[in-house]
Amino acid sequence: MKEFRLIDDVMPDVLPPDPGTVAEARARMRRVRRGRPHAWAGVLVAAAATVAVIGAVTLTPKLGDVPGPPRAAGPIAGDSVAIPLDRASAVPGDVRTDTEHSPPQRLIAAGSLAVSAYSIQHWETVSGDLKELRRTWYLYNPGTGAYEETAWQWLDVAPGLRLAAVLEGDLPSKRLGILDMSTRKVLTWIELGHPAAGLAWSPDGRRILATSYGEHPDRVELVAGDENQMKRFPSTRTGFSIVDVATRQTRFTALGPLTHLGGADGGPTNMNARQDLEWNLDGSLIWGPTDSHPDRVFYDLHGQPHATPPETYVEYSKESAVSPDGTRVITGRPLRVEERTSGKTVGRPRVLQLLAWADDDQLIGVGCAGECAYEHRNGLVLVSADGKKSTQLSGFRENDKVGRWEWLLTRR
Repeated sequence: MKEFRLIDDVMPDVLPPDPGTVAEARARMRRVRRGRPHAWAGVLVAAAATVAVIGAVTLTPKLGDVPGPPRAAGPIAGDSVAIPLDRASAVPGDVRTDTEHSPPQRLIAAGSLAVSAYSIQHWETVSGDLKELRRTWYLYNPGTGAYEETAWQWLDVAPGLRLAAVLEGDLPSKRLGILDMSTRKVLTWIELGHPAAGLAWSPDGRRILATSYGEHPDRVELVAGDENQMKRFPSTRTGFSIVDVATRQTRFTALGPLTHLGGADGGPTNMNARQDLEWNLDGSLIWGPTDSHPDRVFYDLHGQPHATPPETYVEYSKESAVSPDGTRVITGRPLRVEERTSGKTVGRPRVLQLLAWADDDQLIGVGCAGECAYEHRNGLVLVSADGKKSTQLSGFRENDKVGRWEWLLTRR
């Protein structure tokens, strides 16, 4: 077990960490209130989900469906495919660590949460000074207990860690696959009328939210060929599709991006090209990220603006800030845990960032070892709500460099 020390004013991960972008991020940080992240970073963690057991449904693939990339998919198995959507409850006290490897090789999990996958980023030249940020995904295999490389450029894992949604080929993609994580076979393909580059499973595991773009959302252009100066393009988000997994029916809704100007009313802004949409905590609404305050804007399932629901989130995250039993809440900077009714401080966990509640008494966070002289060398930790106990879950990563691994947390 290692000691983890709190850094109140730590810079979050930003896309992507070249010197020019980091300088821009730090400048923008100074323009917002002290200690609050300026933008959504990397891959958002999986949505908080219910623990109800849901029965299996049957999908009927269309004739002519074919498998995707050979490293990631096998043939469609027959004319009908049973898709298991049931979930096993997490065993209390079950903590899985892999501190010897970074990125991890074995399952990392605690309480109701697990690292279902992780990605490693790299720049790829498209033409001339035009580059795209590509991701190599490593997906958990329940059969082997290990993370295995895939050929997909984007994926998300369903609650329960049995199914993954994947996008075929280059982004944005017109085909979404449902992948059996144990067999590594695509159980069915679903055609998207509007190409997507982001995916999010609903909390109940029955629907998928696919965010559509006109162009690859992680594309930049070098300024005069200088690797340290990159011009980012405006977001080309066009809308979203809601996919019913059981029926394979999709419904597209147009919804343009936020801009750095915040619209005519000077509302929330977002200067990032990737503006993936996410489900709210109960799956009745969706929301889009901002790089301002408030940190998200809500919409109904038809893309109409919606009032903010009475939900409390971990800031700049899709996870609930409230403990599963409803008694405590993550709040403030410096980070602390409070009783919801009295506001009394329960503890100040010694971490850089709190990500999500693992159970009623423990949280998963980001921490760094020893005196933490270099906050960018960090990893996943499990901490008690009172801040008195911490357990290292993963090895450390250098998160100010391209090539670092980015975890995906999913309810198991």
